Amino acid sequence: MKQGGLVWNRTLNEAMLTWGFKCLKCEHCIYFRYTDTGILLVAVHVDDFLTVGNTKAAVSQFKDQLRTKWSISDLSKAHFCLGIALEHNRPT
Repeated sequence: MKQGGLVWNRTLNEAMLTWGFKCLKCEHCIYFRYTDTGILLVAVHVDDFLTVGNTKAAVSQFKDQLRTKWSISDLSKAHFCLGIALEHNRPT
């Protein structure tokens, strides 16, 4: 479908806004929200999501919301994103 990408982007954006996310004005693929469970940042590239939260509850809540609309694959911690190696800070 020629307009498939546009339809997906509109559908995704509508869902994210419904779930309380705001989009960065300077980067439309980055969403953020503040809730009682924590702060969440989500970067979207086509249909891949890179999610960072200050609590596990905030991340879990978002994954549950995604599952209400789509079937998702949770690949756990990211080691690479768009060819960039990622390091995780682990609390001591």
